Amino acid sequence: MRFARSKRVMSLKTIDSCFEELKESRLVEETFTVDEAEKFYLRLQSDISELENRELLEKVAHFEKTDFKNPKPKLAPLNEGGISELLQKEISSLEDTVAALREDYERSLCANAASQKDLQENLISLALAEKEFQQTAAYRNMEEILTRRTRHIKDRSENGAAVEYLLYYILV
Repeated sequence: MRFARSKRVMSLKTIDSCFEELKESRLVEETFTVDEAEKFYLRLQSDISELENRELLEKVAHFEKTDFKNPKPKLAPLNEGGISELLQKEISSLEDTVAALREDYERSLCANAASQKDLQENLISLALAEKEFQQTAAYRNMEEILTRRTRHIKDRSENGAAVEYLLYYILV
């Protein structure tokens, strides 16, 4: 509707500007009488029927009057019982989901706590086993042999890089 109105206004402005241009360019140069103008076929008539459709404009005007004055029919609200029942079902479903998630979380916490306790116990027993091994005669003998070899290689070697190489070779 706005488009039709703006098109009509624009068309009328175009006709007015064309008329003014013709008036300024031809009619001002020489003065014509009505008889002379008719003699040279200078009648100005605008055919608005081609620019706008009156019947269509009347329909639009009628539509604007009737449609905007009459309120639109509103949708009838659903009965209150139906909505609350649906919401209650959804809430119970969500509560079940939350409860299940809570149980899973608590189970994983318990499993993590048990796993952490097992890891601590394993670490303690490993540390005790290491201390026990360090106190054995085999460990002390091996440590003593490695210390003697290291001293012997250092004494015989002048180059520190050769010592590191040999130590690496022996230990690996």
